[in-house]
Amino acid sequence: MPIVDAPRICTRGPLERFSYELVDSKKRIEDVFETRIIGFRPPCSGPDGLLHAPEALSLLNEAGYNYISSFAWGPDGSLPAPLRHSFTYSEQGYPDLWEIPACGWHENLLKGNNGIGPLLLCLFPPDMPEAIPPGYISTPEEEFAFNNKPFLDRAQRDHMPLVSFIWHPWSMNRFDPAMKMLEITFDSIRDRGLQATTFRDYWSGLKQAS
Repeated sequence: MPIVDAPRICTRGPLERFSYELVDSKKRIEDVFETRIIGFRPPCSGPDGLLHAPEALSLLNEAGYNYISSFAWGPDGSLPAPLRHSFTYSEQGYPDLWEIPACGWHENLLKGNNGIGPLLLCLFPPDMPEAIPPGYISTPEEEFAFNNKPFLDRAQRDHMPLVSFIWHPWSMNRFDPAMKMLEITFDSIRDRGLQATTFRDYWSGLKQAS
């Protein structure tokens, strides 16, 4: 269930469902897999993440989450989402709750996998014209060229510490069951001398450095 509005894509669900979606669901997953869940990425996410969702932040803190990844859009609900630095929700009263923003395209939209047709998504003039394809992409090579490569390039240029793509396994499998895009991307990461990481390890590094 969406926690915040994402323009033209989804609308926030009812507040009375928030506790079930954010607290109860975590407990059930932990019971089934017998492991502690420390991070959460909301469905759809929003242009301002959860900055203006006090009810959700309160419940996420109550549930014991350590980080969320809720920034996944650009200004005015545009795409691709820009690179952003991680931060804590201290100003909202939760200094131990980290935000780890995502960047790039929601790759399912880049491929037309949602079946909803053309959407008004891009800013003009674009901040990253190299990341705007002329139409739906049709190959793994195009996905890398228009989504992953521009953000890896920009992150290296601007010395950004993290690139966190917005990947949907169901869409990736439908478009590229051999996962060629992942092979191309991780080859590029190695060639650049960069290191892949996990949310858990990245959050742990943020916590130690703070």
